[in-house]
Amino acid sequence: MKQLSKVLSISKKDIFKIMDSTIYNLLLWALPILLAILGFIGALAVNALMKLAHDVGEIKTAIGVVSNKHENLEQRLERIEDKIFA
Repeated sequence: MKQLSKVLSISKKDIFKIMDSTIYNLLLWALPILLAILGFIGALAVNALMKLAHDVGEIKTAIGVVSNKHENLEQRLERIEDKIFA
């Protein structure tokens, strides 16, 4: 820093002000970009969760249908057994 201040004839205090403003400008640009990236990733995650919920709902419906068919088959079997063994 001594060499930089000698070459530019700028004091250390001025160099820190320049660095602070540079960091501030960097953050001013970096934060919205990072927030946009996080928002995009969040939107993808929400979309994936919604698809997962839809698929789980379809599986639940399919299991309900299979369960209902199984119960109907058990009832038919009982009626057939009653007719045969009565």
